[in-house]
Amino acid sequence: MLYKEDYKRGTIIQLKAKINHIMKYSYQHDYISTLPTANLEINWPRERKKSEIEEKFLENDELRKVIDYLEHLQSPNHHLYASLCEWMVLTGMRFGEATTIQVKNVYKANNKYFVEIFCRNLWNIGLQRLKI
Repeated sequence: MLYKEDYKRGTIIQLKAKINHIMKYSYQHDYISTLPTANLEINWPRERKKSEIEEKFLENDELRKVIDYLEHLQSPNHHLYASLCEWMVLTGMRFGEATTIQVKNVYKANNKYFVEIFCRNLWNIGLQRLKI
């Protein structure tokens, strides 16, 4: 049953737990003489990571809803949250990368914004300057 239906790992864990509870109850009340699930082994299915990764993005209308929501939060920093979200989408930066940028490293040239990022190269201890 578990293998034919193509259940995800979480569903299988829940089913196994429920079956174990039923069997333990039956054993404790002498409905059965042994626990058939005591030595139960499950061949866990491989996770379908590719399909899950494909769904981890926002369409333009969904992004607009998120940014609009952030702009209208009842928080003193709501505009900062919306701007950070938009910055991450437009640059492709992750949260940790975007939040470590300092204002002094952002500049405007030819009506475009640039960020100077300083990173330490492990092979060459000197600082390198990257422009995004």
